[in-house]
Amino acid sequence: MNRYLWIVITFGCLLGFSPLYANVFIEHVEAPKHFGNNTQEILVLDDNGYPHVVYGESWLYHTWFDGTDWQTETVDSSARVGGYASVALDSSGALHAAYRDSTHENLKYATNRTGAWQVQTIDTAENTGVFPSIALDSSDKVHISYLEESGGDYQLRYATNASGNWSTESLDTGSSVHKRGTSIGVDSTGKVHIAYVVKSGSDDHLKYITNKALNTWTPLVIYGDTVDGDFYYPSLAVAHNDKIHISFVDWVNGGLLYANNVDPSGWDTAVIDADLATGASNGNAISVDDSGSVYVTYAYDAGSEIHLGMITNTTGSFVRKKIETIGQNNTPVRPAIALDAGGYAHVAYVHSDYDAVQLDRGKVLKYAHNTLGAFSSTIIASWVSVGLYNAIAADSSGFLHIAYQDMINETLKYATNKTGTWETTVVDDDTLAEELYADIAVDALGRAHISYIDHEHSTAGVEGRLKYATPGKAGWLISVVDTDARARRTSIAVDSNHTPHIVYSGDDTTNILRYATRPSGSRLWSIQEPDADAISNGSISASIAVSANDVIHITYYDGVNLGLKWLMSMPAPIWWLKGTIVNSKDPVKVVGRYSDLAIDRWGHLHVSFFDGAIGAIRYATNGSGSWAFQTVGPSTFSLSRIAVDHRGHAHVRYNGEYDGPELYASNVNFSLKDKGMEHWPIIEIDPQTPTSGGDIVLVGNTLHFSYSPLYSTGLKHASTRIPIPATCNPAINALLLD
Repeated sequence: MNRYLWIVITFGCLLGFSPLYANVFIEHVEAPKHFGNNTQEILVLDDNGYPHVVYGESWLYHTWFDGTDWQTETVDSSARVGGYASVALDSSGALHAAYRDSTHENLKYATNRTGAWQVQTIDTAENTGVFPSIALDSSDKVHISYLEESGGDYQLRYATNASGNWSTESLDTGSSVHKRGTSIGVDSTGKVHIAYVVKSGSDDHLKYITNKALNTWTPLVIYGDTVDGDFYYPSLAVAHNDKIHISFVDWVNGGLLYANNVDPSGWDTAVIDADLATGASNGNAISVDDSGSVYVTYAYDAGSEIHLGMITNTTGSFVRKKIETIGQNNTPVRPAIALDAGGYAHVAYVHSDYDAVQLDRGKVLKYAHNTLGAFSSTIIASWVSVGLYNAIAADSSGFLHIAYQDMINETLKYATNKTGTWETTVVDDDTLAEELYADIAVDALGRAHISYIDHEHSTAGVEGRLKYATPGKAGWLISVVDTDARARRTSIAVDSNHTPHIVYSGDDTTNILRYATRPSGSRLWSIQEPDADAISNGSISASIAVSANDVIHITYYDGVNLGLKWLMSMPAPIWWLKGTIVNSKDPVKVVGRYSDLAIDRWGHLHVSFFDGAIGAIRYATNGSGSWAFQTVGPSTFSLSRIAVDHRGHAHVRYNGEYDGPELYASNVNFSLKDKGMEHWPIIEIDPQTPTSGGDIVLVGNTLHFSYSPLYSTGLKHASTRIPIPATCNPAINALLLD
């Protein structure tokens, strides 16, 4: 009998792109407070006369004075909450706050009446909770006015828990309401009063609505029928005699206005200060004392400066007092005011710090009072714009190194987790310049090398110096590489001899591509212009990388010949071999700008770049011997960064749009996917966090991302495992047959 041994080889294939966002680890490297869009109702005084301020935009914060010092706590740490906060104090001294959830576009409410903060969502309608205003009645029931967008217009909304349960409704539905604030008050009988602004053709009307008559909402035009105005930020106060007082601003006619219904014959409106400081974020707030005297805080124009002031009619006519100098014209400020039992004024306000080109560099929350006679002020919270222009690198031990900017302090900062926790230091604090466009590389010894632009505040606003920093025994060693650099991205790489190599934009007129290097042990920098033909936008986001055998590669955009170019160094003395990766046929919708470069262990190049012709991030590689292309993903925001793993797979982080989240895509399994697939699989790294750019680095099989949240600033780090490659595992099965 013949016996046969059949050997059957079967293949079990695993094909997958795991949902990485479920396994992403996210942490803050540096997390300063972020606050901004406040109402004029962020301040209340407790029974001791101590101030409490509720504010936010990234999170909701509560800051208060305890009689000795200022304290701060986080009320709601959900993403992008706390904008347009409004606060009220009940009869037991508990706080109640209404505010907007910008992530979900909802109205939220928080109170600490039970001793701990409790948060709930009040209105989940689409795009609601804008400009909330909160007030309490004598039974401590809550009343909130706010705006809801509907078809591009806004509607006035009202929410209350007066019945024991929350209810919401739309008011004055026949009017198109401006997104210019609401203000609510409750009188001694529990009736509600709301001030708001509506559109009337090309003009504005200040309107007032109340349910005082038979519990029926009755709207009334107070001002605007006979005046062409542009009205903003009404602030309403209910006096002890239940009379209504409203302040608001008119930007067309440049005045602070005051309206009241003290006279039984009806409403009276007058301009009380014509020196209004105009600006999209300059508001006002009103309060009334027990005698009926009115106090309004606002920003006014004092020539070349903006002053925060208070105007009051305690003497019978309105008299203005200066609180403090705020800054130049259009410096945003939206103050809040409260009066204590002695009739002294307390003011809280957010003050934006703008630079010469109107970049929002950060904000401070300040508190002022006149209990000692003249107004004195103090900073009680700061928002520092930290984390922009960040770059990340890893050392051979897997520790991370990040370079980034502190905008408000105009410093270059560095963070590392070498000790197990993130530690930050200031690298360069030159007060005469602003440090931008940092890039970082780490040598084999674990030492960081940072390139950046020292941006000088010139008339043109674009000149700067290329600088280089590396740690020394007594601190950071900083050198000026080139005094004629342009304020654009820099890119740095380090070779096996620990020698830094930098590409950047030189010459403010031509924006020519420049390359700089400094041999190890030397103090002198050598500067070259490796492609003198590319003199127009020749280095928009050029990128540099060094291969394992110390060959230097550069990718850059050639603005003369229109296309993405590539340079490779040849033996010393260095000269350059030039090639074209892709040409750009359209001088407007250009292809090849904002490239980023990585080299795999075989010396193959991997490039990500922006393709303006199709509106996408594209990928190119010469791994097959010639350039091959794939689409990473659609994008209207051109910046991307690339890393390559030990298998030669590419990993790209980018933004699909300016205010979109961190996106990650890889071609790990792209070749095995459906051939009709238009781009790589895309994952949101931090779905609820819009960002303004970041970086990526690989440590083994782990991806690390650095990025700065767009609306909350700070610096964040995310990490996740790389996608699982498709594998086919052979199994040998023996079958013995007789």
